[in-house]
Amino acid sequence: MPDIEIKRGYEVLPDNNVRFGIKVINNSEFLIVDVNVILDYSESLFKLDGSTIQNLGIINSTVPRTAEFILKPLGCIHRVEITATVRYKDHTGKRHTLDMRPKEVHCVCPFLKGKPINRCEFFELSESGHTAEAGLNFQGVDAIRLTSFLVHTVKIEKAYYLGNYEVTQKQWREVMGINPSNFKGDNLPVENVSWNDAQDFVKKLNEKEGTDKYRLPSEAEWEYAARAGTTTRYSFGNDDSDLGDYACYNYNSGRKTHTVGQKQPNPWGLYDMHGNVWEWVQDEWHSDYDGAPTDGSAWEDGSNSYRVWRGGGWISIAGFCRSAQRDTRYSIVTGDHFPYLGFRLLQEV
Repeated sequence: MPDIEIKRGYEVLPDNNVRFGIKVINNSEFLIVDVNVILDYSESLFKLDGSTIQNLGIINSTVPRTAEFILKPLGCIHRVEITATVRYKDHTGKRHTLDMRPKEVHCVCPFLKGKPINRCEFFELSESGHTAEAGLNFQGVDAIRLTSFLVHTVKIEKAYYLGNYEVTQKQWREVMGINPSNFKGDNLPVENVSWNDAQDFVKKLNEKEGTDKYRLPSEAEWEYAARAGTTTRYSFGNDDSDLGDYACYNYNSGRKTHTVGQKQPNPWGLYDMHGNVWEWVQDEWHSDYDGAPTDGSAWEDGSNSYRVWRGGGWISIAGFCRSAQRDTRYSIVTGDHFPYLGFRLLQEV
């Protein structure tokens, strides 16, 4: 048995906040000290009530300790992955770091507030092994079936080219004359650009090239290219452990962007479709695909000013780099800027 044992669980609270618990058990005969639990979650989906790090101090061999974090969802979340790291010193003073694989949290849905929810007891990180999602029941709809509602089939009607790489800072500067990026480098992806900024770039590039063929991809066009004929979580398969070969994300990014094209491409030769920077697409944000176009065109019905991002970025956990992952932030309008948000170009044929 390892010296340290970690158990996790969560509860969806009546106010739709999520209580995420991490229990640390000392199985050795010695004290462990300087125990810190570090939560890793998507800042684009949750606001954390408190600090990312909880210091549990000393844990002896008879009294386990639990760190609890309260996460406030910023929108409707059907499924998301949360992970954590535990750091400590053993009795010899040697430092250890244990990274836990992501845990899926299901059905944090404010729009369902007031509907009956059957919950099991909060996991309490007990020996029972029951997780909170096992008790979720939204009027007879289980968590797996609920997430499946997001599947949307389209038929791409028109051929197109999609950039092999995310738009770089050099390309941006050649068109716009400035570089707004937080992380500087000609071959790094441009970031800190809003959806409106991307539209300005497209307009000026078209004028410079004497064409009207450049634009942002629609959400469907982006995902079709990202999947490259696959139906797995990622274009290379389902195993998160392989993601580092294809993506710059939170486990290998060093909290910054990386030069485009350094990771392996997807089966169609497109680089960084997983990770590096989130990518703007043309569509307005809708919480599901009910009413979305089926021809691959962008969904722009004028209902809101929020726009969709795809692909994950250097800040993202593995699950947020999936081919199907889509995101926005309810505090983001089309004029806001973030150092993990860029785009790539589509050229019409």
